[in-house]
Amino acid sequence: MEAVGCRDCKVVLDIREVSGKTRSTVSESGEIPMVSFRRAMERIGGSVDLAKVDCEGGEWLLFEDRDTWQLVENLSLEYHLWSGHTHAETRQIIENLGFRLGNQIPIDK
Repeated sequence: MEAVGCRDCKVVLDIREVSGKTRSTVSESGEIPMVSFRRAMERIGGSVDLAKVDCEGGEWLLFEDRDTWQLVENLSLEYHLWSGHTHAETRQIIENLGFRLGNQIPIDK
């Protein structure tokens, strides 16, 4: 079992009753290894046709690695507006990564 994130390290998983509230936290005492997005892509051959991302807020750190996103042909994404992010900002980031947005369904709860 590994997590995929922005860098190689270890994480602690805080599992909650509602899956959307489950979180991982970087910690040297963590038992779960986390590999960088780049390393995960290299392991599976260097490029993918489709990345389906549902990482409960971790997408914001993955977005920082623009070079690795160039190895992804298509993206299906569930994202969260944590830390003051907006739907418009999300759209801009996805387009800046090189994707054409086909459908965005904002749900505010």
